[in-house]
Amino acid sequence: AARRVAEAAVARGVPRLVLVSSAAVFGKRRDEMFDEISAPRPDDAYAASKLEGEAAVRAAVAGSATRLVIVRPCAVIGPGCAGNIPRLVRLIRRGLPLPFGAISNARSFIAVNDLARLIERAVSAEDPPDCVIGAHPEPVSTTGLIRALGRGLGRRVTLLPFPPSWLGAAARMAGQGESWRSFAGSFHADVALARDSLGFSASTPVPTALEATASALR
Repeated sequence: AARRVAEAAVARGVPRLVLVSSAAVFGKRRDEMFDEISAPRPDDAYAASKLEGEAAVRAAVAGSATRLVIVRPCAVIGPGCAGNIPRLVRLIRRGLPLPFGAISNARSFIAVNDLARLIERAVSAEDPPDCVIGAHPEPVSTTGLIRALGRGLGRRVTLLPFPPSWLGAAARMAGQGESWRSFAGSFHADVALARDSLGFSASTPVPTALEATASALR
């Protein structure tokens, strides 16, 4: 579908095409900070399909006057968001202590309103980069994420400091090793390119966006 849109854009002489892909193409977890020149390493079907879609659109516009800009947002926070956030909301609602208090990681997110602003900048900027990552410059830890969701739900969350190695072993025994790695691992994006080339910086703090998202689910 994306390739057909790109081909139509080329046929009509559209000067710029912005493709919203996903930072998932870099994998679920990276121990080091990553940026636009980091090698993609998709580790599930969703990420692989995003990378394939990028390649198809690049091929469709190659040699044409249509300029392609690929936006790769990190996990997007807002109404209807998917992934771990709805699952955590359900856990928090139960009111039971959660064993995630010792997780120390850094994960990048972007609020949906900030993503909309980034896309607008990718459309309107005089000389945008070919690819740009979208994220708030300040990452959050999994424990910080859980506490922010708790505030949005009006619930005090008790986080017990279970060793992450124990939890990881239990997750692997349950066949959830990959899910655990994405939940407890780091995924910290360097957003200098968006700032320097587009003059863009996400303005909604991630905890604020998380609180608002959880509050809407109360």
